[in-house]
Amino acid sequence: MDNSNPAPVGSFTDGEDGQPGEVPKYAGDMPDEDVDHNPDAAPPEPSAPSLDGLSPIPGYQNIGFSGDFLPPPPCADVVQPQEERKDITNVSVIGEDEARQALRLYVGENCCYGKKPVEELTFTELQSSNAFHYSLDTFTEARSTEWDFVPYMGGPLDGPENGPAPGPWDVPAQCKELFKDEKRDLEVPHTATTKPCHNCFAVGFVRCWHCHGRGQNRCTSCSGSGKRMDDEECSFCNGTGKRDCMTCHSKGNVICKICQGHRILKYYIKLTIKWHKHDDNHIVERTSLPDKLIKKVEGQTAFEETYPRVYPIQHFVEQEINNASASLVSKHQYPMERVLMQRHSVRIVPVTVCRYKWNDTESDFIVYGLEKKVHAPDYPQQNCCGCSVL
Repeated sequence: MDNSNPAPVGSFTDGEDGQPGEVPKYAGDMPDEDVDHNPDAAPPEPSAPSLDGLSPIPGYQNIGFSGDFLPPPPCADVVQPQEERKDITNVSVIGEDEARQALRLYVGENCCYGKKPVEELTFTELQSSNAFHYSLDTFTEARSTEWDFVPYMGGPLDGPENGPAPGPWDVPAQCKELFKDEKRDLEVPHTATTKPCHNCFAVGFVRCWHCHGRGQNRCTSCSGSGKRMDDEECSFCNGTGKRDCMTCHSKGNVICKICQGHRILKYYIKLTIKWHKHDDNHIVERTSLPDKLIKKVEGQTAFEETYPRVYPIQHFVEQEINNASASLVSKHQYPMERVLMQRHSVRIVPVTVCRYKWNDTESDFIVYGLEKKVHAPDYPQQNCCGCSVL
């Protein structure tokens, strides 16, 4: 027997205020025998809707349900800032006392590190330098459109009779906060209409996908025999071999999940707006300190600008930063997105390589950041044995 999902028969009892009423008992084709209960069974995917019967909306003739129509933003004339930029200065360096105290705190945070090297080491050289961290953020807005639908529960519709639909970039919308990702879905004005539900053929319910309309499933305790292993009556189904389907509550029909029982769908063009922060960084650091550590510490903000469009840094003392700025500003061009705001900055992070001698060992550690973090992968006592030698 064909167990596909046919159009249900019967009428859907209306509830109050136009809401769905009680689901009638299924009366169409169904399997001759009860079907096995499958706890992992899932409802079938509804058939794809059709655009037949929908009047084309000027400016939106080529869109479907995929959301792949991404209109480019209108061109905007933006004047780049030309104000005078201040000179960028370096930060101060640290001495031996500060270096030793920084290492002392670092060792104290590692319970298995011995403390003797901190107090007994002799500095042989402190070599101070600066790491430079350039960052560029570009905040953009992208818009896409597609047809969408929701259950129509009555009430007014904003359709083409109210006027021409505005273009995707003509619908007013503003983000909540600059440089923070956000997504918003809006209904394009004057695009709404209604159609009968394609999933339930406008009756508000479909055949239960769990019991296929029978309203019962085969008892899982006795496998439908009605008896236990000891030939006694199965207490779970009272000897019937059947149990009521909990999905449809023995009706054989379930509410249509597409129209939620309202039978009619409201179709409209959905505008999806995505605000997104694109960010890039470039670090200049010429010691053995990993670049990723520079991003995590405080530094002196030597330069920062926020404008609708920034132009590359050209006057920094480190030419590699100037080159990186020019490259990243050129990279941050997004023809399918509208650039709302840009900001860039340069941070100067102090870095000091501290070379020392302890016993017969020569090694070094690095103090970096204004909070004086320590990078010491070669510290002499790094195990619990070291903890006992205090």
